[in-house]
Amino acid sequence: MRIEVTPEAVLSVDPEDAVVSRVGAENAHDVRGQVCDHGHFFASAQAASQWAGEHVSGRVLPVREAFERTRRAFQGRASAHRRADAPVTERQHDA
Repeated sequence: MRIEVTPEAVLSVDPEDAVVSRVGAENAHDVRGQVCDHGHFFASAQAASQWAGEHVSGRVLPVREAFERTRRAFQGRASAHRRADAPVTERQHDA
């Protein structure tokens, strides 16, 4: 399996049908602990079926979809954090 990513996008996935497991919320404060530590890559949804059967609270998503969901969730959290830390004058301009 080969997956090539940048902070903005998945550049390539081989095999294209590869999936990744997910457990827990996408808005967690600990990206590594919530996403990376529990994400397992499989060559296909069929290859992930045993994992899915053993983890009823988990789900399996195509690699590109999982990446995009995680990127959006954590990007929103990071933006909110930056706004909260901004000086009052900057926060007023954001409103």
